[in-house]
Amino acid sequence: MQRLIIVDGQGRSGKNLIAVLLSAFPSVEKMRLDSQLDYIPRYHALGKLSTDAAIASLRTEIDEKFYYTLIGRDVNLRWADYSSIWKQARPAKYLPRLIGPDGQKALNKFETLPIFQNMTHDGIQFANLWFEAFGKRLDFIHVLRNPVFNIFEQNRRGFGERLGIDPLEFQLSFEYEGSILPLGAKGRELEYLNGTALEKLVIIVDQSFKLNSTSLLSLSEEKKEHVLVIDFDDFVYSPAPTLEAIEKLVGEKAPSRLTRVLRRERVPRQKPDSSAMYESLSQHLSGHYKTVLESLVTDYERACANMRIPRS
Repeated sequence: MQRLIIVDGQGRSGKNLIAVLLSAFPSVEKMRLDSQLDYIPRYHALGKLSTDAAIASLRTEIDEKFYYTLIGRDVNLRWADYSSIWKQARPAKYLPRLIGPDGQKALNKFETLPIFQNMTHDGIQFANLWFEAFGKRLDFIHVLRNPVFNIFEQNRRGFGERLGIDPLEFQLSFEYEGSILPLGAKGRELEYLNGTALEKLVIIVDQSFKLNSTSLLSLSEEKKEHVLVIDFDDFVYSPAPTLEAIEKLVGEKAPSRLTRVLRRERVPRQKPDSSAMYESLSQHLSGHYKTVLESLVTDYERACANMRIPRS
């Protein structure tokens, strides 16, 4: 693996759209979502995995999944999944790999190895570990979205009722005084337990945003050069500045195929009304959680002002 792009962000922040757009570039592979890339840095952060073991695990996982992608192993054929070949910009190039050779013969078919891309959730919290593992071969694309939309979309999917309870919601969890909580609630257990399903999500999104923005803003200038921050709501309204930044990161001009992907994903589109969404959510929150949401929106606006984000 010569180059790696990690598309990162909170749940329901728009990562899938950015990842699919990347797949339109001839040198970039389709997106993948491999859970171990979320888990390994968290094991390390919790002190359950040494730094050298975490680095070795990340490198091994990336090399293996990159190789599997090149030979068509583990290819996702589910029609509705965003990680399937059918949602990517160039699905046809993956079908011959299913019946092609493996091993060195498969690798010899590439004059230059393509850029591997994968997706993480809140992986920017562990950016220093990622950069220690991959150095300048790594670029992060961190997708920001107004937190009121993160909360709304996660609530629409029922995450506030499912996290730590639903056996089909595959997230790391921990036990706290007899209750199973998602790892995102660590350090704010009582706030989480005392909230409604919606209020639980306010705590989760607030906690993730604080950890993400703190990590991002504390990176060295050298590492920040390898991080592209995208404001999703601004991007879908006026995509040109962000597309130019993506072209620069990839090192290629956007192909015509990307236009078809944008059209399929309804980009550009009208910018959503965050004020109306904020008022709608606030009506269903009790005092403390309403205050948390208010502070979260303020923190989001302040963080956006301090980050280098492509703007129209």
